[in-house]
Formats: sequence, C-alpha cells, structure tokens
Amino acid sequence: METLSLMNLLFGVLLNGGVIFHDVEPTRIVKAGEYRMEVIEISSEQVQFNIQYSLKMQWFAPVGDQTGTLSQILPYEYSREEGYLNLEAAGSSTFDNVTLHHLGREDRPDFPNSHHIRVIRKDNKWEADAWYHPGISSTGWSRMHLTLKNLPVLGDYTLHSNLRRSE
Repeated sequence: METLSLMNLLFGVLLNGGVIFHDVEPTRIVKAGEYRMEVIEISSEQVQFNIQYSLKMQWFAPVGDQTGTLSQILPYEYSREEGYLNLEAAGSSTFDNVTLHHLGREDRPDFPNSHHIRVIRKDNKWEADAWYHPGISSTGWSRMHLTLKNLPVLGDYTLHSNLRRSE
C-alpha cells in the first residue's frame, strides 16, 4: 500500500479565510490526529483550500504516522455562505475535479441551521460530508466525515473530525 498516495487522497475541498483546527476522532487504526485548515484567495474568481494533516497511527497499523498538506481549488463564492446558498438552490454543482451536493440543513451543537454538503471527487477515490456554518472562519466546517474508497486491506475507510473548541 502506498502510504503517501493514500494520504494525498484524504482531502480535496475546503472553504472562508483564516485558520481553523479539527481534531480527528480515534478509529481502529488512527490513534489521534488533527487538521489545520485554511483558505487562500488565488484570484477574484478562485480560492485554494489547504489542509495540513497530522495523524498518529495505532502501533499495529499497516502504515506509520502521517503528515502532509492537501489542496483543492474552488470558485470564490465557496469562501463564504453565498456558495452554499447557491448550492442549496441548485442541489448540486460540478467543477473541474469535484461535485458538491447540498443535503439539506441540520442543527449541529452550537451551529444551528448548518449546510450539510457532500463532496465527491471525480476520480471516485474518496468522498466527504461536511457541515458548513457561516459563524466559523476558514472552511466554515464544524464537522467532517471523510471516506476513502477501495483501500487495499481496509476497503472503504471513514475518518470523522470536529472543530477544535477554543480553550
């Protein structure tokens, strides 16, 4: 199994200015982890979403600890709620290498009326569910479920993360 390639698939889409952190929930092979998410304006039409990840694997995991950065470019409107409102009206939107689906609104703890979206890469190697709220900077995501597809040995594998709360 090529570890670096696997981790490069972990993320693709991010959204809104500033930096936020997510804590990754432990799984049977991930002991702990975090994502550092930020959005960078590339032009008046596009933004780049970056995730720096750090995963501490269980001692028996088939791969060692993982770190790196993943990026995705989206239209500028996804750096704020406008993109999600347009997605809600349209139902779905497709860009170069990704399709976004609006799955409705949900009340999340401390983030009522959040936009629940699904992100699907055209290469079908992963998909993610995210909950966007305009009260959160950077990506605006309070929670994310990332499913890696058809991994050797593991099959489909899901990682859950939550916005880190200020202390």
